[in-house]
Parts: sequence; C-alpha cells; structure tokens
Amino acid sequence: MSLDLQRPTDLGDVSNLGQSRSSISDFRRPVGVDPHQIEAEAELRDVLQRLQFSASPITLERLQEIYETSMNEGGGVLPVYSRSTAELIVDVLMLRCSEKTQSMLHPEITPAAKHSMRLFFQFLQHSEQVQDVLETKSAHELKRTLKFERHLKDPDREHVLLAGDLIAYLSTNYPKFANWEAYVPPDAYHLVKESFEDLPKESFELQQPRLSMDSRPPTTGLYYDTTPEDVLKIFNTSATEGLSSVECLERLRIYGKNALPKPKPPGVLTILKHQLMDFMVIILIVAAVLSAALMDYIAAGALIAVVTVNVLIGFTQELKAERALASLASLQIATGTVIRDGEQVQIENELIVPGDIIVLQDGMMISADARIIEVHSLQVDEAILTGECALVSKKVEPIYVSNLDLGDTKNCAFMSTLVAKGRGKAVVVATGGSTEVGKISGALASAKTEKTLLQKKLASLGRILVLIAVVLCLIMFVVGLIRGFSVIDMVHISVSLAVSVIPEGLAIVVTLSFSFAAQSIAKRHAIVRKLPSIESLGSVSVICSDKTGTLTEGKMKCEEVWVAEKKYTVSGPGSKPEGDILNDVKAKVHAHEMSKSLLDAMMVSAVCANAQVTLAGSEWVLSGAPTELAIVVMAQKAGFSKTTFTDGTHGNLEFVSEIPFDSERKRMAVVYQNEGEMVIMMKGAPERVVERCKLFRNSHGEDIPLTAEITQVIEDTGMEMASRGLRVLALGQRTCHSLSDPTSAQEVEAKELTFLGLVGIIDPPREEVGPAVAACHAAGIGVIMITGDHQITASSIAKQLGIMTEEEEAAGTYVRRGVELDALSDEDLASMEPFPKVCARVSPENKLKIVNALKARGEVVAMTGDGVNDAPAIKFANIGIAMGITGTDLTKQSADIILLDDCFATIVAAIEEGRRVYDNIRKFVLYLLSANSAEIWIMLFSITIGLPPPFTSVMILWANIFADIPPALALGVDPAEPDVLSRLPRDPKAGIFNAWTASLVLVQGINMALISAIVYIIALWVEGYEVQMARTLVYATLTSIQLVHAFSSKSVRATLFRRATLNNKWLLGGFCISFICLLFGIYTPGVNSVLELVPFPIWDWLKVVAACICHLAVMEFIKLLFRINASLQNTDDAKFYREI
Repeated sequence: MSLDLQRPTDLGDVSNLGQSRSSISDFRRPVGVDPHQIEAEAELRDVLQRLQFSASPITLERLQEIYETSMNEGGGVLPVYSRSTAELIVDVLMLRCSEKTQSMLHPEITPAAKHSMRLFFQFLQHSEQVQDVLETKSAHELKRTLKFERHLKDPDREHVLLAGDLIAYLSTNYPKFANWEAYVPPDAYHLVKESFEDLPKESFELQQPRLSMDSRPPTTGLYYDTTPEDVLKIFNTSATEGLSSVECLERLRIYGKNALPKPKPPGVLTILKHQLMDFMVIILIVAAVLSAALMDYIAAGALIAVVTVNVLIGFTQELKAERALASLASLQIATGTVIRDGEQVQIENELIVPGDIIVLQDGMMISADARIIEVHSLQVDEAILTGECALVSKKVEPIYVSNLDLGDTKNCAFMSTLVAKGRGKAVVVATGGSTEVGKISGALASAKTEKTLLQKKLASLGRILVLIAVVLCLIMFVVGLIRGFSVIDMVHISVSLAVSVIPEGLAIVVTLSFSFAAQSIAKRHAIVRKLPSIESLGSVSVICSDKTGTLTEGKMKCEEVWVAEKKYTVSGPGSKPEGDILNDVKAKVHAHEMSKSLLDAMMVSAVCANAQVTLAGSEWVLSGAPTELAIVVMAQKAGFSKTTFTDGTHGNLEFVSEIPFDSERKRMAVVYQNEGEMVIMMKGAPERVVERCKLFRNSHGEDIPLTAEITQVIEDTGMEMASRGLRVLALGQRTCHSLSDPTSAQEVEAKELTFLGLVGIIDPPREEVGPAVAACHAAGIGVIMITGDHQITASSIAKQLGIMTEEEEAAGTYVRRGVELDALSDEDLASMEPFPKVCARVSPENKLKIVNALKARGEVVAMTGDGVNDAPAIKFANIGIAMGITGTDLTKQSADIILLDDCFATIVAAIEEGRRVYDNIRKFVLYLLSANSAEIWIMLFSITIGLPPPFTSVMILWANIFADIPPALALGVDPAEPDVLSRLPRDPKAGIFNAWTASLVLVQGINMALISAIVYIIALWVEGYEVQMARTLVYATLTSIQLVHAFSSKSVRATLFRRATLNNKWLLGGFCISFICLLFGIYTPGVNSVLELVPFPIWDWLKVVAACICHLAVMEFIKLLFRINASLQNTDDAKFYREI
C-alpha cells in the first residue's frame, strides 16, 4: 500500500493520510504470530541491514514491496514487529533520509533519501512498534537525521507536500515534537507554513492525538536538547503554578509511584530453599530416603540430622548477613519541595510525578530526574551516579549533542544526587524506574546470581561421587552374589558402601568453615552476605576498583600552594584542619613568619568561600562544597579562619556582597569593607582569574605589572600541577576606595585585581591503599582503577598508589578512556594486550564491559565501588564488594561483601582469609575423602575374599559424623600458611582434584584400608574372634588411623614433626572429642547395641596404636619423596601449592 499524497477531505477514508494520523487505538494487533510472519520479519531485517551500508534503488524497492505485501496481508495493518526490528526500521530509514549529493555549494537530497522518507512515514503511520521507538528520539535527532530543510527545498512539489505532512504528523501527534521549529531550521520555516496552508486543518488535528494528555502522558526522558519552554509545554505544566492536585492524582495513576525497583531481599523461605538445593544436601536426602526404604531407620535418622544441622547453620549465617545489610541501609529521602496549585508544598517523594516543578535548594537530595528551567549558582554533587568528585555547575540552555554522557548533561538533575550549592527549579521528566538510577536498579533487580567457583566444583565433586557410588554398588552387588551372599544381604551391603562413598560430614564442615571465616572477616570490618563468596575471594586474580571514595578519601584536599613563585605543601588530612603549611625544605611556616603574599592567599581562601569547618565536641563538622572546604581547611591549618579576619585579629572585614560562581564565568568574588576601603577577593579557574588581573604579587610583597612573561609562568605552573592530577584554583585580590555598585559583576570583577597565586587540590589517596596494592601485586593479583574522573587525575593517583608505573604511563597503552572502550567490541577488549590498568571517563556500561572482558580472559574479578554507577559491574563480577559507609543501598544490595570501614586494605585481608579458607577446604576434603575411601577399599576387599562386611551402615555413619567431622572442622579453621599471600592465584578452571591430589587420596585411602584389613584378618583367621568383636576392632583401628591422619593432613608436603603441627588448638580438641565418641560408641551399653559394636579387651588397643604408627610412617615417607622431588626440580613452596 503506497502513501496517498492527495490532500484528504474525509477522515473516514481509511486509505488517506488523515486516517493514518488517527488515534493509536484504531490500530489492532494480530492475536498470534505465525511462522510465516517470523520468516517475513527475518527478510525485513535482512533488507534493512543491507540498507545500512548501501541505499541502492533495488534495496529500497524491495523494502517497499515488503511494506505493501505486509499491509495487504494484514488488511491495512502491519504485523507486530519485535522491538529490535522496529528500532532498525527507525534508525536506518532516518539515517538514509539525510543522504545528499556530493555538490559542495548546492547539496541536494538524493532519490534514495526521498524514497527513505516516504518509507519512514509509511511505517510510522501503520506500526505501533515504530511509533513507540520514535518516542525515544529527541527533537535534535530529528533535526540531525531527517534534514527537513533539504526535503522542503526539493523541486518535486509532491515530495515537499510529503515532508510537510510528516512535520504535521509529528507536531500534532507527539507533544515532544509539538514545536516543529526545534527540528526545522529557520530558513525553512516559510516552507513549512506554506505546506501547512495547503493541508486541510482537519486532516492532522486528531480527536485523540498520540500521547496527548487526553489519552496517554508524555514520554519520560531527559529532554536535554529541548528548551525549557518546550519542556513545560510537553508536560502541560507551568513554572510558576505547577500542576494541579487533580492532575497529579491522574498522573500518579498513569506513571506509578516515584520509587526505585529495588532488588527483592531474599525471604526466609528463599534462604531455606537455597540451602536445601545444595547438591551435597540433595545427595544426603536421597541417601536418607534409601535407608528408610530399607527400614534402616537409625541410619536414615542420622542422615536427616546431618542435613538439618547443615541447613540450619547456612540459613542462620545468611539471615544474619541480610539483617546486617538492612541495618546498614541509609534512610531514603522522605519528602521533596514542589510547586502545586501555585504554592510551594512538601510532599512525599513517592507522590512526585512527571510535570511537577521541583524546587532545588542547597543541601537537598533530588527526588527525581528533572530538566532544569531556572538556576542561581546551582551546583550538584553527582558522584553517586558518575563517580566524579567535583561539583557540576548546572545551566538551563539546551544541549544539541547526540549520545550525551550523564556527566555532561548539565541542564538536567538526577534522582539521588545532592544539591551542594545554589538554588533553582526543574520540571520532573522521569520518576521511579524511568530515572537513570531506576534503570540501573531495575536491571540489577532482574539479574540472576551465578554460583561461585567452589559451589560449581563441589557440585561436580558430588556428581562424581554419586557416579562412583553407583558403579561400586553394582560391582559389590555382583561380587557378593558370586561369593554366595543373598540378594537382601547384598542390597544392605551396597547401601552401606554408598554411605561410605558419600562424605556426610563434607556439607557441614564446608558450611561451618564458611561461617567461621565470615565471623573472622567481620572482625576485620567486612560483612559477608553469601557464604560461598568467601572462597571465591581466595581465587581473585584481578581487583577492579572505583577511584573516588575507595582508593581515595572521596574528599578534596589542598595539596600545595604556589605564591610569589614559591611552592608550599600542605600536610595533614583533608577532612579536618590538622596539619601545617610547609616550605620547600619541609619546615613548618608559622603564621607570624608568612609573607604578605602567602598571608593574603590564606585570607582569600578563608573568606572567599561559603564552606564552614567547626569543632563540635571532639569531632570536626564540615559543611559546604568539597572545593571550598578544601581551601577553608587549608587556611585553618595555617591558623586562619574567616572570623580571624573579621574579629580584629588580622582585620575587621565586614561583608558587603558576593558575586557567586557560575559555569560561564568560572569564578567567584566577594566584597568586604575594611577601615573605609573595599576589599575584593576572587577565586576560580586560573584563566578566568588571570583575565581579571593586571598586577602580580611578587616575593617582596610588591604588586608589579602582570606581563606576558609572568602570565606564561603562571600558565606553565598551573599545567605542571594539573599534570600531576591536581585541580588548580587561582586566587586574586584588589583594594579600592569605593564601588558604585558592589553587586555588579562587571564592576566588582573589573580588570584591576592582583594575582596572588595558585592552589592545587586533589582527592587524596587513602594512606592504607598503597601498601594494600603492593600486597596485591605480591599475591599475583592485578589492580585496575576504573573511574569517571579525568585520565590525568586518574593516572596520577594510580602512580602514587603503585597501580601503574611511570614507564607504563609513558607507554600510553595502560590508560584508556570510556570513548575508546565504546569503540571496541567485547572480543577486542578481552584480547587487548596489554590490558589497561587505568580506565578513565567511563560510564556504568563501560565498567560492566571491562568486568565481562576480564572474565572472558579467564580472570576471577572482584569489583569494588560505592556509587550507583558501580552497581551493575559489582553485580556481575565474580565478587562484588561495596563500601558500607559511603555506599548506596543499591550498591550494597548488589554486593557479595560489604566493607564496614570503606577500606581497600580490608579487601586484601579478606582475600587472605579467602585463600586460607580454600586451603583448609582442600585439607579437609582430602582428609574426608581419604578416610571414606579407606572404608570403600576395605569393604570391597573383604567381600572379594569372602570375609563378612567389616562395617554396617550405622557404624559408617557414626564414624563419618562423630569421628570425622570434629577433626575436619578443626582443619577448616587451621591457621594460614606463611606464604598464603606470596603465591599466585590458583587457576579458577582447576578442580578440587588433579593428578597429584587424586593420587594422594588413593594412596592414603589404600594405606589406611590395607593396615585395617590386616588387623581384621588377624582377628578373624588367626585369633578366632567372633565377627562382631572383629568388626569392633577393625572399626576402632580404622577410626583411630583416620583421627591421627588429620594431623598429617595439615600439610601435603611438610613433615609431621614440626612446631606448626600443634598450632591448631581446635584440631587437638577435635581429636579428643572424636576419640571420646569412639569410646562412647564401643563401651556405652545401649549405644553399642544400636551401633552393633561390642567392648574389646584393653590390650587390643596396642594393635590400634601400632596400626596408627604404621600409617604415619608411610605418610612421612611419601612426604619425604615429595620434598626430594621438589628439591631436585627446584620447586619452591608457592609453585608447589599452585601445582597441587
């Protein structure tokens, strides 16, 4: 169906243009999607993708055919396209509309551009999905791509009418495009008006225009390229009257509450389900069911008890972590100031709707995304969203740039950011989930959580053990039948063997080890939300860290002052006035020793600022903008506060006026009166202060002419300071007898000032971070700084902290900006060599891209941060780490671990704990599997040679739970090895077992089984013991060997005869408890009958002791061979640990 270019006269004619502009409710969606439609849409996408690269007539004609065929088959309605297809239609055709001839002086549109506009209009009229996509476009994008000025000047009269129809359609049906002058250049206004004159009014004035307030509200968005007047029109609101209360209720119904879609915290049942779905727990439940089916209710009860204990421990720990997180969550802002019914009122934030006029005031948290329409020196702290510490000066003028970064959207205000200075008004353009913060929150709420590496490895181990159990049971069953055992007997024996294969204590010991580790980490000021993430910490190979507030203090500090061509450094922290002004030899400069130049610089710093630093009890309270706080703190370190210059100590200044800072002038000036004279003080960007100065204060305190040579020195000094990551402010001063108008910026800032000097400000690195980074490097862990800050500042901080060296910075390949990352595909970034160590000016999308690229390289990634912009990367990293003090609620909800002290060094301590945990997990896994394999081998051996089974399932369960768990649990809290932080991270792809460890388990298990089997055979065949007595003796022998084997399991290489063998008091206690349980099971009447054990003579314990000594001797011999092999290959401990 082609577009009818005749001017319609009857809206009832469905083939004419007027009907195509009718209410969106006239378009009906088909009920289902058939295969033919899927095939047709695939062809449409193929044609559009070809059209991206070449607008050939053949391709355009084919697209026209597809359109007409779809319209005919749909009875005048296009099929329902997918969102991605609709976006392709809009983006490709709008782009092709701008195609022009190559003439430099008189470019004209090409036939392809004319055909593309026709197709664009046709799809727009008849596809609701295309209409939805167009809502996301801005007036600036229409102006840039559709190029109406060229189409309206085309010689073809019919095409000019088509262009006019499209403008009429857009301006009538979309309130955001109502002002067509915003996307049509002024020199084409008359052409639009002429086109409109030829178009009957009723043909484009709809009864229910799309997205009008009579049907649906305006589309939410930032509208940064739209004038304030047009935004007010689009949202049908007034800057002075605001919305009416009745209208707000309707909009609240349409848009919903202004609340963020928070990730749903796990409930009690969810946490319980998570514990029950652990693979090892499922295995134990299955084993319990099998035991119950065989009427072995004691064994079934014991297994259920194991499951219950394991689940309760894990459930309790996760519940405690979630409650601790809830207690950390900061209170969400409750109210905001809006204009409604012509009055300023305080309302709950959840009730704010698009179109509301919010009043922005100093110190308030912004309640929603808004387009600013009025400013008075308005500055906003957006660090929570962009990661940049510096305040953003706001303005009202539209910004005509495509794909604008949030940090550069200076005419918009964002939810959860803070008004640091000034005041203003803004019209709300997005609320709740539609805000920038809401989009991030929504994405995180729907994200799935991946299992940790250890969870995957233990699940894999569990599957292997189940397979082994099945195979061994079948072998045992067949061998038993061959040896003459009955089917019933062999079923019981096979179940006993299956119980031997499965280490029932493993799940409990793993959970308890994590729980103990979580408590240990909590003592180091971190909360573990998910227990298995502790182990993942131990395998971290790269830490991606946000800069502001994590690596740095998140507070601006004056680092140095350049006055009268002399440089002074400022010591002490930036958060309190404790420190000194030091000269070039690092000697303190006292107040009475200061030159006039330096004294005046301190006065300007103290007085030309609105920040306050006061002492409340023993705590310093800071209020004001970060930059102003920095210079005020510096002045107070020198011994000068604002009152020092107003109370007669160093002057009697009286405030007269202030010319506030704004983004255009980039400076601030104050006027004070002192003993009949006017004193003007100024601070601001160096170039903007220098242009107001004609004198320079030299080292002798004299004001000399500000020559070109001196100006060059100032510029060079400022550039040198900036190259070290310092933010540079300039200070100026002027004294005069009078001012006719002290409120006039033109008069106050006349080119009569004296240039005093420069101040270098920086967000300083945390003192503990440098050593922590060095510890990371020693542990083979890379550190990458990811920040929204400038690359010069980021590089400077990275060098100070040791993240990057001078040589690496000079190479130019270790520092990348966000725009460079945008240009790379995911595959290109993942394969980049060398991988960047500093990523500056990055967006939340860039951070997530970096994390995914590192994971694709096989790295185990920990991502740290505190702002909303860090949350996506934190969520999708292997380990997400949030700051507990400065971190937002959203960031904490996304994290696995929360640092209570916001200290990077705590991460290193947590990694050390994670490595210790993994080492210990390996120790007790090897211990448990060696012990359980011994039970398997002796069972198989006994049945094969015709001996009665040495153990029943109840005996095995008693040994596995009461004898094995206490030592295994003690191994789980074994102290860290001395080299735990000097090894390389372990290979994340490596399983718990490899050739070394599997061989070790095999040898240890066979040795324990062989020694115990010899005792069993001697008891039955030599000494003639009854079966029950022989079983008890071999049971005591194997259990005792397993207990002493726990001490040997502390190290797979080091000898047992060393001091560290007895450094674990819990292992000594576990040994005693297990041995007591062994004696209790043998010698306690009633209990021994349940366990099918009988007391045996005390001298038989000599056999047990001898068996233990034999086992330890064999183990020591094997360790000796390990050490000899390592010395021959010159393998150090770190390499050996990595190999095994």
